[in-house]
Amino acid sequence: MNYDRYEVLYLLRNASAQTLDIDDYESGSSENNAFQECLNWARRHWRSLQIKKLSSYQYNPEIPRSNQTLCSVCLENFELNQTVRKLGCSHEFHSQCVDKWLKSKATCPLCRAPL
Repeated sequence: MNYDRYEVLYLLRNASAQTLDIDDYESGSSENNAFQECLNWARRHWRSLQIKKLSSYQYNPEIPRSNQTLCSVCLENFELNQTVRKLGCSHEFHSQCVDKWLKSKATCPLCRAPL
């Protein structure tokens, strides 16, 4: 099976980036590299979209939203007006800390729950 670049983008657009695999594509090495690049881009783009959907808020110690006051990634306390991101598992982190983590690993840094 041989696809051109537009067909690859169509396949990527219409499939979950998590379910696509390089083994789904059989072709020569240069076309395979192009497909791999498209696939990697789709995975990064999909993950970025998932990260943007996560809830976040401006931290204010006067208005407690949870009992968590520490970012488990950088081990620093949350400070007034810092952006805190809450994952689906209810763990909270500085958004800049956890966003970097989530771009490389789609799991919670603490409990490894999926994004």
